[in-house]
Amino acid sequence: MVLSSKAPVANVHANPDHKTPTAAESPTSVLRAGVTHKAFTVPNNLLTAKVPFFDKLLSTKPSPAAERLTFDDLNEFAFALFVRWLYGGQLHGPNDFHSVQHYLCLYVMGQRWDVEALSNDTIDLVRSYYRSNNMTAPTFRLEYMYTFTETPNKMRKFLVETAAFRALCGEPPAKEEYLTDSMKTLIKKGGEFSVDFAHSLAKLTKEDFPDPRKGSKCDWHEHADGKVCEKELPEPYMTS
Repeated sequence: MVLSSKAPVANVHANPDHKTPTAAESPTSVLRAGVTHKAFTVPNNLLTAKVPFFDKLLSTKPSPAAERLTFDDLNEFAFALFVRWLYGGQLHGPNDFHSVQHYLCLYVMGQRWDVEALSNDTIDLVRSYYRSNNMTAPTFRLEYMYTFTETPNKMRKFLVETAAFRALCGEPPAKEEYLTDSMKTLIKKGGEFSVDFAHSLAKLTKEDFPDPRKGSKCDWHEHADGKVCEKELPEPYMTS
């Protein structure tokens, strides 16, 4: 949700910025994404080197059938971003309200396929966009992340904390009303979100209302190997 600015019209079309290798250079797989089943032909060596899910899947005999390489619930724009990332291309992050969804879907891929680096890169870009545009998470973004990821993760935590931060520090939706109707509806559903939201309200209150959009990137990264990120240079908002 934007606290102070109107979301611009979407203009993102995230096509991979690479030349697809020929079959002679490397065996390939055709991955299909979204309701349109848009096809992406990707070298197997890239998939297996960077994505544990595909390393396991493509090592099976016989080769996986087409339906196992089809991902109806992953939108084609996010899949194009994923292919760009596979090739080492730069991800620029969301540039409008609609493209946020593509990056959230990209984070879902990182979680689902156990790609720590992709999850970390994506949450950095989402946090940066939310910070620079003074945004917090609307309920449909929260529902999406809680529906399409199965376990607690950093993006769930970030989105729910931004929603809690808005409830505590933002303008109330109406006099003596501190939650929107959509937030009340989501809370009434119970489940993990309601517990996390209550926990976030308590945490932010006890810790003097820290803005989850600011602060160290490392705090929002996964570190399966136990190693933390290299020391960051302070950004202007961290020293002003």
